[in-house]
Amino acid sequence: MNNPYNLNDWQWKMLNLDCALTGKPAKAVADQIRNQAGNLSPEDWLESGAGEWYLSDGGYSRLGFNETTGRLFVTDNSLPRVKEAWGRCSELIADVETLLRAVYTRHGITFTR
Repeated sequence: MNNPYNLNDWQWKMLNLDCALTGKPAKAVADQIRNQAGNLSPEDWLESGAGEWYLSDGGYSRLGFNETTGRLFVTDNSLPRVKEAWGRCSELIADVETLLRAVYTRHGITFTR
């Protein structure tokens, strides 16, 4: 999918993951991303203290980042269809994790695996 919504790399990766997890159309997800706390960059999200990234399914499903392992996760209260889709999105998840880990690495923080 090309990027017709003028999103930066962080926003674009989050849009693709959100669409894959929720099944929502890209236009709707792009509109939500623009209103998301910490939407400008991985640094912005982590520094905003938002803690969770709300997916475009009405806020039922959320993503978090484990600061010990450096892994993204779907929260327990997320919708079942999002939890099911999570296992099929490993490449998209890895793309987002790479961006988030880079922020921590720049600050001298390492992760356990």
